[in-house]
Amino acid sequence: MATALILTDVASEAFHTQQILSDLFDRVRACNTVAGALEEMANSKPDLVIVFGLEGFTSQPFKASARVITDSTPAMLMCVGPQVVGNGEPERSVKVVPPLNQTNVVKAIHELGLASIVNQSSLIKYSRPAN
Repeated sequence: MATALILTDVASEAFHTQQILSDLFDRVRACNTVAGALEEMANSKPDLVIVFGLEGFTSQPFKASARVITDSTPAMLMCVGPQVVGNGEPERSVKVVPPLNQTNVVKAIHELGLASIVNQSSLIKYSRPAN
């Protein structure tokens, strides 16, 4: 069962991201605080974490991920404009420039080596070029 966790303190980002990921992942959750994200990570480690930011770290995906991801959990870091990259970047991460869409989600899934765990029919559908 493939799972994804969205870290954002903006409800519209969470909703939009859940809509995109629901075809590919069996379970998609969202958190808006560091404490909530840490609890989710401890209770059920996700296969992928999508990081926009968290309460106190709005639009700061690198800082938010550094507070939550302490292992090799794959992450998509949603980077708006130039981002300062420090040593807090997760070891398995892909930077994605918003807006989030099916194309960049599928690309990130392949780059992170997660293609075998997600819904294959949806992955194939979204990997095909548009006619």
